Amino acid sequence: MISTQFCSACGAANEPGQTHCFACGQLLGAGTDGREAQDEVLLHDRYQLGTTLGSGGFSAVYRAHDLQSGREVAIKQIRLAGLNVQETIEATDTFNRELSLLAVLRHPQVPRLYDQFRDREHWYLVLEYLEGTTLETYLETRAAQGQPLQVDEALALGLQLCRVLEYLHTRQPPVIFRDLKPGNIMRSPSGRLSLIDFGIARHFRPGQARDTRALGSPGYAAPEQYGRAQTTPQSDLYSLGALLHALLSGQDPSEQPVGLAPLRLGSSAAENELAALAQRMLAFDPGERPATVREVAAALEAIRRERMSQDGARIWQPPTPQDLPSSMGGQRLYLQLPAQPGNTPRRGTSRRIVLIGFGALAAAMIGEGFLWLNTSRSRSRSIISYPGPSSFGPAYIIYRGHAQPVTAVAWSPNSRYIASGSDDDTVRVWDATNGGHVFIVYPGNTETVTAVAWSPDGNRIASGSDDHMVRVWHAP
Repeated sequence: MISTQFCSACGAANEPGQTHCFACGQLLGAGTDGREAQDEVLLHDRYQLGTTLGSGGFSAVYRAHDLQSGREVAIKQIRLAGLNVQETIEATDTFNRELSLLAVLRHPQVPRLYDQFRDREHWYLVLEYLEGTTLETYLETRAAQGQPLQVDEALALGLQLCRVLEYLHTRQPPVIFRDLKPGNIMRSPSGRLSLIDFGIARHFRPGQARDTRALGSPGYAAPEQYGRAQTTPQSDLYSLGALLHALLSGQDPSEQPVGLAPLRLGSSAAENELAALAQRMLAFDPGERPATVREVAAALEAIRRERMSQDGARIWQPPTPQDLPSSMGGQRLYLQLPAQPGNTPRRGTSRRIVLIGFGALAAAMIGEGFLWLNTSRSRSRSIISYPGPSSFGPAYIIYRGHAQPVTAVAWSPNSRYIASGSDDDTVRVWDATNGGHVFIVYPGNTETVTAVAWSPDGNRIASGSDDHMVRVWHAP
């Protein structure tokens, strides 16, 4: 006996063998035991459906397993069944726009397009699966825990978004995202941000008076997105300004019908500059906003450095190489760290002091090119004393330019620079003489930078990355 399938969402009766409701497009069987039903659905003879990740409008997004490649993917389904003519035009336009853009975009903060296919009632995009939650969910969780974002974290998030927006805006023709908001930003467990949902993104067309259709999210969309003029890169800067305002104030721009009030962050110069920058980005007239996202990134980086200098960061300078006493059996060591007066090294030395000592030793090894010992055949052991907290002053410096955890550091041969690699896919070169200036940022890696090294002559920097590539850069 063949049983009719009833949709758990709308109750419509569906023919046996249908995977989706003909009336509303809901995956059949996705009720209380929907996971079990979805696991039985195989799309395009290769994609095993998993959980529903989200839905809205004409679309739904599912997690799926690609049986051919073995990887997890996200499948975006555009439902055409039950739509009227105008809705069908809008749905297919959204699909084709996202397909055409994602097919050519290659950036670590943009999901990759793997495949696309169609059946009688649906069109599908197969995308890179991004682990994590939306920035919207992350912010709601922080708020519920009573842990609002701090200024430094908001700056780091803003700088991350500047990276991907600069990539989009420098395409030919430029790509305008047009829907920058927390719900369209994925945050990975390590903190990396990625843009999702390119359904209303578009190419900038010089000379066009206005966009074909008014699209965008209330509170985050620039005024010109409502038909006043054509959207430009400055439109995304408005949305970024609204997002920064939300991160710093905790207010939802969509709930502010009369507009966003100027930020009140504090009395420091850096906080005042940040508030003024956000206000410029939210200017009604696009001509009064910053010209490019690079200008915004430079301003955010300058504010970040100013805040860092206000924290009173110090840099530790390695001591001058010294000769060991003759009692060491004729060995010569490029570094000796004196013990605190009255103290001798002992097994119970604290972990912090040991780490400082090893950090100093590694710094000297790279700064001088190598640490060498003319060892005697007796293989006698060198004893290195580690400094106490007051030996050289603060034995650290804080560099805050990376947007993700730092994975590797290296001193230049002349000890003037420090190179660092990070989960944010960049290599940065710092001024080690004053601790505050970033000389250059190398953004060419597409995955986490796991190793950095200087050439012996100091003219090149090599970086290794999880993208299976080694890159060699010109040093400053």
